[in-house]
Amino acid sequence: MKSLNRRNFLRTFGLGAAGTMLPRWLRSDISRRPNIIFILADDLGYGDLGCYGQEKIRTPHLDKMAEEGIRFTQFYAGNTVCAPSRCSFLTGKHPGHALVRGNVSWKPRGDVPLRADEPSLGKVMKAAGYNTGVFGKWGQGLKNTSGAPHRQGFDEFLGFEDQSEAHYYYVDTLQTIRDGQTMDISVDEDTYTHDLFVDATLDFIDRHKSESFFLYVPFTIPHAELVVPEDSLNQYKGKFPEIPYEGNTGYPPNKWPRATYAGMVSRMDAGIGQIRDRLEQYDIDENTIIIFTSDNGPEKGPKHGCDPEFFNSTGPFRGVKRDMYEGALRVPMIVWGPSNIPMGKVDDTIAAGWDILPTIVELGGAKIPDNIDGISLVNTIQGKPQWQHEYLYWENWEKHAQGVLRAIRRNRWKAIESQSAEGIQRFELYDLQTDIGEQTDLADTYPGIAEDMKSLMKEAHRPSEQPDFQSKWPLK
Repeated sequence: MKSLNRRNFLRTFGLGAAGTMLPRWLRSDISRRPNIIFILADDLGYGDLGCYGQEKIRTPHLDKMAEEGIRFTQFYAGNTVCAPSRCSFLTGKHPGHALVRGNVSWKPRGDVPLRADEPSLGKVMKAAGYNTGVFGKWGQGLKNTSGAPHRQGFDEFLGFEDQSEAHYYYVDTLQTIRDGQTMDISVDEDTYTHDLFVDATLDFIDRHKSESFFLYVPFTIPHAELVVPEDSLNQYKGKFPEIPYEGNTGYPPNKWPRATYAGMVSRMDAGIGQIRDRLEQYDIDENTIIIFTSDNGPEKGPKHGCDPEFFNSTGPFRGVKRDMYEGALRVPMIVWGPSNIPMGKVDDTIAAGWDILPTIVELGGAKIPDNIDGISLVNTIQGKPQWQHEYLYWENWEKHAQGVLRAIRRNRWKAIESQSAEGIQRFELYDLQTDIGEQTDLADTYPGIAEDMKSLMKEAHRPSEQPDFQSKWPLK
């Protein structure tokens, strides 16, 4: 097969998966349901968008979506790193109950796969009669496992099955679905893979514009390797004082790291603009809802190529990816839909990644699965009284990083408990109402509240069936 690039995309790719859709007679009411597009950025910080206070990077399309829709100010990612966060988005379970609780199990095993019996987002939407597609970074199971995209309810797929391969933007191969199986497809060496994911999304809309569809678009931008085509780089080249990036862990040096990062975020924004334009072109924007968020906060800093301090990527918050502070967990979320979403609303509902599944499922008119932790945000979206979580809970197992971490938020209070690889334990308590930057540890000042939070942590945690997430737990 000819290598895939943007020019030959439509001619050579042919994403369609004939025979995988439900018969039309089973979908008699589907035309009245909205199309739903769930777009997930990778390592995008709360403060990386103009509508969240960014002053150096231009994001006009997402800013306009926020003006025309709902901008959430207290939305939290499913976890502090990629795989467990995506698991929460797709299964509706918080990290104390979810299968995947850390970035583990690299090659030769690949990522921990979602279970065959998991009522995941793709499966529920497909069973409801939606045409389903996923384009971008998967990271929930390789081919021939129960977690492969086509076994989790998606008719069509183009992207990276293995999330470790999604660290790069110029690659030899991607994966796709052919005849109900996942297979490799060659990619032209000069093709920026992010552009292919935009093209795949547009092509899917072209082919399903007359039917209801659910699209999951987990972009790889702005994660890991700092590289972007010249047209995006030149928007910012020379505009910032630069500290050349020398490269590490396989990433090449970069003379313009800040301009590159800004260009990547703006290129993602431009792709989202293309998607909205295509919806408008077919006059289906009025019956489409787009949800945009990020899987966790920004990377650590210049040694990884990005520079969250320079860009104020975490806004007023402390911490970055892999922490349990607000900067690692609190992320942007925008919900847009001209006929379905209130215009220009700023909402402070406390919600998290595991709320995405029930929200999308209810928007699509399907039945929300039992035994999940998520709460549908449809009432919030419609301006009605919203049922609130008693608490939000996270745990992350990254033995190669900081050991075991967990956190809990209940109303104004946030507690963080950690155990380093050396066994050193620490407990912190913060009042987010008066200390949004988590600067003053109040664990000793309010021992009663600290004990209550510890009890809730124990309640929220259920032992994992995966050996990777079982040792030295629970914290004492």
